[in-house]
Amino acid sequence: MIPGHKIIFNLCLVIFILLLAVSVSSQISDSPRKTGEEILLEVITKPNKLIVRVGSNGCTNKNSFKVNVKKTDGLSTKSPHYVLTIVRTSADECKAIVEGGPIIIFDMEKDLGLTGHYTYSLTNRIYQNYNLIINEARIKNHRYYLNFAKKYIQLKDRKFKQEGNPNDYLKVELVDYLITDFDGNMTDDAVLVLATSPMGSGVFYELTTLISDTEDDFIRQGQSVLLGDRVKINSISVKEGQINLDMIVHKPGDPSCCPTKIIVKQFYLTDGNLREASK
Repeated sequence: MIPGHKIIFNLCLVIFILLLAVSVSSQISDSPRKTGEEILLEVITKPNKLIVRVGSNGCTNKNSFKVNVKKTDGLSTKSPHYVLTIVRTSADECKAIVEGGPIIIFDMEKDLGLTGHYTYSLTNRIYQNYNLIINEARIKNHRYYLNFAKKYIQLKDRKFKQEGNPNDYLKVELVDYLITDFDGNMTDDAVLVLATSPMGSGVFYELTTLISDTEDDFIRQGQSVLLGDRVKINSISVKEGQINLDMIVHKPGDPSCCPTKIIVKQFYLTDGNLREASK
């Protein structure tokens, strides 16, 4: 007969091992140097492909991961459901700087053994990258380069003002903006108009863009286009990649304060910069 204290000891050991296994299996990899369930930077699904972007210190590749597949009840007996979890099994101890992270492609049939009709879901957490988010708050409080003033300014709630020496006086205001996806990468970009007032009566308008660059993982401002002094902006619209700017400009004889000629200018985004459409 086995002594009671040994039974209790063995039982405690089994419970400890089970708890340890659960802890290891549920560990979250929030850094390339940690193994566990990977926090993904991006997920793309295509026919028979699961494509993810992951963090890396320079030595992360497809062999750094395994995919746990759990079969569950599906829509029917002929259409099962699979629950997938991407787990980092190899820590990345390299010290390189990898912008954006590498793309890892899993073939649903060759890599995961899934064939026929089925549905699947992914349990991994997906990192919300604030560096790529373009929204109203960011547009109104972004740091912009002014083509007119040849300097950077920081907007705060749509406005910037620099006083002191009259030669350095500068007032800037966000006049109008439109949030849209210019480059078709499924992230929002923006086109906007800034008005700059130096000391004096002039107000100089310029059109610029903010582009969410998923390749280099940051928001960049495109080169601005000067629109003129004391013009008026009616509206901004975008159709099939073309920016339409409805505005009022001066015609001969108009006083500086009060333009009366209504025009629509068209612009295209080329290599991140605005180009006016040929007339």
